[in-house]
Amino acid sequence: MDELGGSTQDYGHVAMIMGRPDEALVKVKKGLALDPFNPMALSFYAIILHCARRYDEAVTQARRALAIQPDAPVAIDALYLSLRELKRFDEVLAMDKEMLAAFPDFRDKLVKAYTKEGWVKAWGNLADEQAALHDKGMDAIDIADSYTLRGDNAKALDWLEKAYEEHNPSLPYISCFPRCDPLRSEPRFQALLRRMGIPVKDNRLLQYH
Repeated sequence: MDELGGSTQDYGHVAMIMGRPDEALVKVKKGLALDPFNPMALSFYAIILHCARRYDEAVTQARRALAIQPDAPVAIDALYLSLRELKRFDEVLAMDKEMLAAFPDFRDKLVKAYTKEGWVKAWGNLADEQAALHDKGMDAIDIADSYTLRGDNAKALDWLEKAYEEHNPSLPYISCFPRCDPLRSEPRFQALLRRMGIPVKDNRLLQYH
């Protein structure tokens, strides 16, 4: 297997998920050294920087990746998630509009709510309507995220467990994504990590650096 395209990047993601950010950064930087203009390597570096709470750096690397490959999905995720942590909500909403193209009615409600309530309250208050769109393709983890924004941890965990039942491939990343920080002390959240074979070291946030 090619180290840049396969094992190095894959190992970096596994290390990140398992709570070993130093290893993750070493592996991804190795991939970048081999090919500094590879959009996959740049994307993986961006998402690991996001999990390390280095949001400005994550935005920079994500934009570098997207300048080379505008549809790079990991870079899009890293950019979106980092912009929201930086509270650059006008930019986040612009991305929301593109990502919600398949749900025009919901998108229009979000835009209207954003004008009145701001980004966080808009998503939280629309969580029930978002959940009703699950059968039409709305992602269970994104629904959980909206309930987290609302402060309804119980429903957020219900939807994360739904994602587990559906074998959602993105679910392991809840171990390190900052948007899941409000759920980390919840016993159900920790039990879900253990079911996926991800260690729970304690109730404190992992200290990424």
